[in-house]
Amino acid sequence: DILDKIFQIKNRDEIVVLLVGNKQDLVLEDDKKRAVSETMAAAKALKYNINYMEVSAKSNFNVKEMFEYIAEGLAKKIKVEPELKKKKKQKRNWIKCTIL
Repeated sequence: DILDKIFQIKNRDEIVVLLVGNKQDLVLEDDKKRAVSETMAAAKALKYNINYMEVSAKSNFNVKEMFEYIAEGLAKKIKVEPELKKKKKQKRNWIKCTIL
C-alpha cells in the first residue's frame, strides 16, 4: 500500500496526509460511477488515522477546503527557529599609530 511506504520513509509528525476522493460531481449524478466506495475510503482513512475528503475540481467543491486543511496542517508542523542573536562587535585592541 502506498501509505505504508510513505509512513516507512517519512516521520508522520513531519508530514500532512489527507485522503482525497476526486470527481465528486460524477457521484452526484450516479453513485455507481464510484471507483472506490465511500465506506472503503473511510475505512482506509480510519486504518491510517488520517482524514478523508471528497472534492470536485470541476464544480470546485471542497477544493479550497482541501488546500486550507493541508496549509493549516503544515503551518502547525513547521518548527520555528529562534532568531539568531546578532553577535556584538568585538572591541579591537588596536593602537593607533602615526608614521611621519
